[in-house]
Amino acid sequence: MTAQPSFRCTQCQGVLLYSPSQGALRCTHCRAVQQPQKSVLRVEERDLQAALKARPETEAGPSLADLPGSRVARCRECGAQVVLAGGLVASACAFCRSPTVLAQAQQHSSLRPDSLIPFQIDRGRAQQIIHRWVRGLRFRPSDLVSSSQTQRFFGIYVPYYTFDAQVESSWSGEAGYAYTETETYEESVDGQTVQKTREVKKMRWESRSGTRRDTYDDLLIGAGRGLTRELAAQVDSFRTGALLPYAPEYLVGFLAEESSLDLATAWRRGESSIRFFQEQRCQSDVGGDEQRNVSVDSTLSKLTYKQVLLPFWVLSYRYRDRSYRIVVNGQSGELAGEAPYAKAKILALVLALVVALLLAYAYVVTQVLPSQGGLHP
Repeated sequence: MTAQPSFRCTQCQGVLLYSPSQGALRCTHCRAVQQPQKSVLRVEERDLQAALKARPETEAGPSLADLPGSRVARCRECGAQVVLAGGLVASACAFCRSPTVLAQAQQHSSLRPDSLIPFQIDRGRAQQIIHRWVRGLRFRPSDLVSSSQTQRFFGIYVPYYTFDAQVESSWSGEAGYAYTETETYEESVDGQTVQKTREVKKMRWESRSGTRRDTYDDLLIGAGRGLTRELAAQVDSFRTGALLPYAPEYLVGFLAEESSLDLATAWRRGESSIRFFQEQRCQSDVGGDEQRNVSVDSTLSKLTYKQVLLPFWVLSYRYRDRSYRIVVNGQSGELAGEAPYAKAKILALVLALVVALLLAYAYVVTQVLPSQGGLHP
């Protein structure tokens, strides 16, 4: 059994937490800084086809349960499973704020990450980004700011798969080139037939075909349940060149979500995305103003993957019994958020516009037109 690391200060035995601003562990008591231990792992691509043929438990990498005293909290509302390290406890879900969180015993992790991107945006900076975003919202409830500020927010590592592929495609289709012709037509005006002309848009179609080769590097597929795909897609533009070998020190003071997606399912999503992107590229190659009857035949090779953890700051709050989330990319500071609309404010604006239009109409009818002699019978 692997010995669990101890995150205690070597000078005063105080608690060590990972500091994004320091890029190292920092003692909460004496503020001493301690560098993470060098990991025995490497950031490396793994053969995807070989892994899909193997049993899931043979996938390499450490377990998140290597964190001392770690436990798993499972949310019965959104389904997220979050690893709590170092005696942390959860009374509400970090993602949806649901109080229906079940504490489970320490367990073997379903995701064995071999690399991660450490937090680079610290808590204070994340708070500033969120506060500025909330203050800039329009047509929102007046108490939204105070409601969001009273809720806790968490730094959490979310599981992802990365996929690499080389794609060779052959395509065919028709390129349409728009042009206009002058058309003569007849029209009846005051009982007489009159010839007129008009410009008519037409399309000239030409057959096209070709080939292309593309390389996809570190396509990200989320493996958690806590963040919706739509919300995560707005902030998951990570610079994966910053990936470091997994070491438990980077997780101290943060949460880490368990994976809920197996490799085969993740690859089906990844392959679908790659083929979609490739079809878009091939359609662009067809050229013209429009395209039709585009057919693409692609072959994927040199398939590799990684299992990684990526950093997010998540503020989840409940407003009138509904969950909302604000997410900040822990590397870049990008933000995506959900917030309720104030229907009363929107209705008040609409009514104000209607009243303004009616007043403007009344002014024109009663003042402008009479002065111009426009109301004579």
